Amino acid sequence: MLIGAASASTHDEAAHAASLALTAEPGETPGTAIDAVLAGVLAVAARKPSVLLGAGTLLLAGTGEGLFAVDGRARTTGIGAPRPRGFVDASEVPLIARIATPGLPSALARAHTGRGRLTLTAIVRHALAAAGDVEPDRARSLRAFAREAGAFVHESMRAPLLAATARSLGGNLTAEDLEGVRADLVPARTVRVDTRAWSFAPWADALAAAFQQTAFQQSGDGTLVDPAPALDEGPALGIVCANDAHGAFAAAAFVVAAESLPIEGTGLALPALAPPVMRGVTRQAPGAILALGAPLGVAALDGTVDLAVGVGGIGGEPLLAQVVRGLSRGGLTSFEDVIAQPRARRTMTPEGHALAQLEERLDRTFGVVSGVHVDERGRGRPLIDPRR
Repeated sequence: MLIGAASASTHDEAAHAASLALTAEPGETPGTAIDAVLAGVLAVAARKPSVLLGAGTLLLAGTGEGLFAVDGRARTTGIGAPRPRGFVDASEVPLIARIATPGLPSALARAHTGRGRLTLTAIVRHALAAAGDVEPDRARSLRAFAREAGAFVHESMRAPLLAATARSLGGNLTAEDLEGVRADLVPARTVRVDTRAWSFAPWADALAAAFQQTAFQQSGDGTLVDPAPALDEGPALGIVCANDAHGAFAAAAFVVAAESLPIEGTGLALPALAPPVMRGVTRQAPGAILALGAPLGVAALDGTVDLAVGVGGIGGEPLLAQVVRGLSRGGLTSFEDVIAQPRARRTMTPEGHALAQLEERLDRTFGVVSGVHVDERGRGRPLIDPRR
């Protein structure tokens, strides 16, 4: 790997793929930060069928053009279709009724355009190499994405997606839904936090709310704690961060769904991300963007971007606010100390769960940090949570 380049992820295969993208073979050119992040996301997609047809957010920074967020959130289905009748009992809603229009493929392609040095074919090759034994249909789908980029969902995937979500089966995805997804590239939102200027996605609303609070409590072990910590009820997220030797930074947060609808012949699946249509309840308009946490931040010290970090698993944006506070305080000497801190714990025991089981689950998935940092000598290093 080049000096100055680094990558990290909540997933081992993603960290490996990102490293491969940043490392040049003899006679080859090393990839950029966005090449590395895409390789990481696609490596997880090679292992988990619901990732590529899901949703996410990307941050881009450090290139001199400004700081941007790429909106890969999913959208509600049903453009051009009659309103579904709606369900009366939430317990009877089938998984197919909670399917959303994928936003991630378009976002990955949008982020790569003009910023990637490697071809998408080369990036997918690194992803598959890092993922190991990949299901053949899924590998073919990833290679199709490399050929088609943002057009993937309404070219190769059009027929299988519409077949799997047909109205006769209880689905509501339409060709108009697939045609309508175009990822937006928008300026990031920036706030000052102690010694650093931090930039986030404009739709990171919980993160913005956390920084509007004037006080953060401190626990007995020195951990900064949000006055009202809460488990994120949204899907679990994976994180990939990278920087390259040219000063560019990139970061991605993407859905790792627990429930998904298999798409026959593709090796992929559609995650259940949308609220179902319920009888007597106003539904979200077809094509509406679905809320999704964006626990990603890039930071600048004295005007130079030197840090990117994300919080994966569950817990999301409020927990990233705690990490940002820790990484921005004056006199901080060890990033590892901040990353290793416990960030929040529930003292209550949900019905049907033993407290020990709850704590074990939280240690594994609650607020897992990944990031990259470049020091004053230009040396890049990964920031890896020991709970990864």
